[in-house]
Amino acid sequence: MDETEQVTTKRRSFPWKRILQVAVMLIVLGFIFGGVIPAFADYGDIWAALSAMSWWVIAGLFLLAAAYLVEYWFVIMTALPGLRFGEAAVVHTSTTAVVNTVPAGAAISFGLMYAQYFSWGFPPTTTTAALLITGVWDNLTKIAIPAMVLAGMAWLTGTTQWWIMAIIAIVGVIVVITLVVILLRAPVVADRIGLWLCRPVNAVMRRFNREPVDIVAQIHFFQRSTKVIIAGRWWILTLLTVGSQALLISLLVASIRAVGVPSEVLSFILILTAYAVARVLAAIPITPGGLGIVEVAYLSILTPGVPEEYRVQVAAGVLLYRALVWFPPVILGIPALVFWRLNKSWRRDAATEPRGPEIDEEPPSSSCLESEGAAS
Repeated sequence: MDETEQVTTKRRSFPWKRILQVAVMLIVLGFIFGGVIPAFADYGDIWAALSAMSWWVIAGLFLLAAAYLVEYWFVIMTALPGLRFGEAAVVHTSTTAVVNTVPAGAAISFGLMYAQYFSWGFPPTTTTAALLITGVWDNLTKIAIPAMVLAGMAWLTGTTQWWIMAIIAIVGVIVVITLVVILLRAPVVADRIGLWLCRPVNAVMRRFNREPVDIVAQIHFFQRSTKVIIAGRWWILTLLTVGSQALLISLLVASIRAVGVPSEVLSFILILTAYAVARVLAAIPITPGGLGIVEVAYLSILTPGVPEEYRVQVAAGVLLYRALVWFPPVILGIPALVFWRLNKSWRRDAATEPRGPEIDEEPPSSSCLESEGAAS
């Protein structure tokens, strides 16, 4: 390779995309924290509201934040039998720290999860099954919470418009739950659903230059995974997942009440509405962990209609809640990541000494891709 080719290779390998992501992230964060949030309340006034809190209230909020953090470790342990408490703590805090601090951190965190689980002896197939199951259960709660919000608004207002939206949302939740049950309990119908979804899903995949997906094979893998991992224990995972969300909502409400915003000024149902919206926005990969975007979403929903004398307290409660959720995984996650890299005593060869339930990689009776090829 001559000198010109070496220069060309270096130019091609220069991380322009990563630099652009960081630049956009910094511009967005600077605009939000430097201009948007101060429009809701002055930082000095917010700090004064937080400083007025008693120590026992602050201690109670920290305990509630710690309970939320630790409770999710049990969710992970339930979805991956054989995972120890310390391992769950390391993998959750370190990957959440990546999500909260690194641009496009969600994708990087998945790679980190696989590396950590594999280093502890869990085969990639078993890891995939655990992540798939927790993802399904988490997303079921994501769609259930907005339905609860709409039902609450319909009950409070009694208006036809809210009842129509609530009924549509509840029916949607029932349809999704029914679909999951069908995928698990009715293999023949599940295969038909996979074949029906194959063409439109893969049309989208090809549009974005991605490899086609065998939907039928994925459905079979989901069936085998749930049968092996959570057979007879699905209700435990459900309770733990719902409990995780309940703790997070409780922390949000407690943070707002702790700075002096009574229920007469800001109702629980409105706070729950803001939470449901923010959950969706947090998944948009503009900033790490939705930093800045989520805060603005909360303030935009919660501050309109609030008396002027409570606007500072609302902003203080929102920022306090976000700090209690955002900082602990980062503070714990960085040393946890270092611990994982340096600690050799937990290492185990996944090929010779596999841990966790074994998920067979049997081929499906019918192939989505073959059927799609035959149809085309």
